[in-house]
Amino acid sequence: MKYNLAQSFFIKGGAIEMKAIKKWQNKSYLKEKFNNSIVKVMQFISKKDMEIGRNYEKEIKFNDYMDDLHSGQYLTSPLNKINVHKDIYKDLYNPKFTGPNAETPESIKLWIGKDTKSGAHIHGKSDWVLHQIVGKKIVHLIPFEQLTLNSVFSKRLNFSKENIFEIDKSKYDILTLELEPGDTLYIPPWVWHATENIGYTVAVTKIFKRDKDYSNKFGGKLFTLLLGRLLK
Repeated sequence: MKYNLAQSFFIKGGAIEMKAIKKWQNKSYLKEKFNNSIVKVMQFISKKDMEIGRNYEKEIKFNDYMDDLHSGQYLTSPLNKINVHKDIYKDLYNPKFTGPNAETPESIKLWIGKDTKSGAHIHGKSDWVLHQIVGKKIVHLIPFEQLTLNSVFSKRLNFSKENIFEIDKSKYDILTLELEPGDTLYIPPWVWHATENIGYTVAVTKIFKRDKDYSNKFGGKLFTLLLGRLLK
């Protein structure tokens, strides 16, 4: 299944039938199914670093991370990089997509944090489908033309120079959504998005390849715009 999204869209309760919505509320269940694997987490020295995407990675055992959740670290890892039980994948099956329309993501990324934020960033190749599993997440969506890319030499190239949490939002076309367990947000490439996790939250993003012809047509226009922004 390929989405080839032209714009973002939100479905209230779009993943409410996934088993994870109920089962993952239990931290003990997650600890059991994640086999206390070694995971990589993002570490932040300051709140501002977190808001602009400046971090360093640290390896930690999954159970230790879950026992010491705080806003200074954020687990963001592809599931295939973690030694999880097969039940975890079964929990993420969405009954709304079956038969010829069954979802077949290229990969699935896990997000677990507490009162964490993610600065405004973009993805350039794939469609991202965000399922909120536990807790509430606020997502800010901003048109690509309205923020500025970091230098091409920056390690944070896909993050904006602007701190979305400090700008005057009245000067931008920002769409803000609040996601609850079972909600789904579809995000195409080249759309800036920033997130705020309210308390303890768990989410996954299913990442889907785009049709080559569609990607070339859609990406060509944006590449011209991107090049112009980088050369400024």
